[in-house]
Amino acid sequence: MEVARFCEKDVVTTPRHTRIRDAAALMRKYHVGSLVIVESDEKESALVGVVTDRDLVIEVLAQDVPIDSLAVGDIVQTPIETIDESADIWEAMECMAELGVRRLPVVDAEFYLRGIITLDDILEWFAESMDRMRTLVGNEIWQETRARR
Repeated sequence: MEVARFCEKDVVTTPRHTRIRDAAALMRKYHVGSLVIVESDEKESALVGVVTDRDLVIEVLAQDVPIDSLAVGDIVQTPIETIDESADIWEAMECMAELGVRRLPVVDAEFYLRGIITLDDILEWFAESMDRMRTLVGNEIWQETRARR
């Protein structure tokens, strides 16, 4: 299954000059745990990285850094790790495990942002797949039982 089928297409992005306080407000407003950081406000702007709510806590709050003194570009980790939209969902999971991340921006062949896939997306797909297999096995047993009556 291709990543493009399961990724979230409505990605919350913000330019690297966005202040930390404003980034936290965006996360709250859109109920997300991460922002994809882009170079500028321009459409199809170059990807810079991902900043998570955990980054805000560990890199800013826990360091007792004045929150208004930093922009997301100051704490974003580069280079950005992405996955191609045509990649298999298992490849995305392996990539996340290898990198120790819970989310990956999904890009097309020209490196334009097309979505974001998260560990939660993969877990949801896996749970649905397991449920379908349970139904398959149950139906198989039911059909066999019915045929032998």
